[in-house]
Amino acid sequence: MGTGADTTAALQAAFTWLNAAVGRKLQVPVGTFSFNSDLRILQYSATLEGIGGGQGGNCRLMGVNNARIIVGQAILGPLSGGVPTKLGTKTQDVVLRNLSIQPVDNHSGECVLLDYADNTLIEKCTIGPYNNTGSTVTIGVKTNWVQWLYIDKNQINVNGVCIWLRRPSTALNNED
Repeated sequence: MGTGADTTAALQAAFTWLNAAVGRKLQVPVGTFSFNSDLRILQYSATLEGIGGGQGGNCRLMGVNNARIIVGQAILGPLSGGVPTKLGTKTQDVVLRNLSIQPVDNHSGECVLLDYADNTLIEKCTIGPYNNTGSTVTIGVKTNWVQWLYIDKNQINVNGVCIWLRRPSTALNNED
């Protein structure tokens, strides 16, 4: 079970397993799991789900030093007719459910990055700063090249007072 100690190696191994085949479900037990590098979901129909507790708070993934959960991998390719080509690894039908995804140090940046991911469901999660005294620039969820994001029964916090979904400011990072 997680204790808040650095569990990066174990989480990286679990995400490697999750990404090895379509449709896998990685269940996170009750506890606090700290990670210091990005954890990336690169497979279609993958599910990352907390088990054994109430909404979000009992299965806590805590990013250290700006580490975050990333779904997909967008790589900007060369321009074709003035429009950027999309390279990388696109995901589809990914589910994040019943988790708390938060930064240990209330870093600037996002806790979850949807980076070339379609039909993503975020359900019954708590996403954002760990407490109300952190950074004013922590973003709960950021999107790049995403179509159809479903957000259902979540608490997405920025300093405990609001929801902040950030859409990229240029068309280069948008889906269409």
